[in-house]
Amino acid sequence: MCEEIEASWANVTYDLCLVRKPVKLFQVILTDDGVGVADVTIRDGHNDGGKVVSIVRTLQNATLQINAEEGITLNQGLFIDVGSNVGSCLVRYRAL
Repeated sequence: MCEEIEASWANVTYDLCLVRKPVKLFQVILTDDGVGVADVTIRDGHNDGGKVVSIVRTLQNATLQINAEEGITLNQGLFIDVGSNVGSCLVRYRAL
């Protein structure tokens, strides 16, 4: 399922397509659920078949913040593929 949400940020807890057009990604804040290592895969595309841009992991009982001041351009869209043990994944972006 791909649910298009056009906002400057989103808190993602399940696989979600945020934008179906070019976008700049500025920030990812990943927090685990307290059970184990959390991971999300950021994809340039509309679904889990999109090109992998980054795999973000955080340790158990930890939060990881990644910032890209200039933004990372994704040409096909922004899809967040939520792996295991994710409490929350805050994503800040801007559609182009």
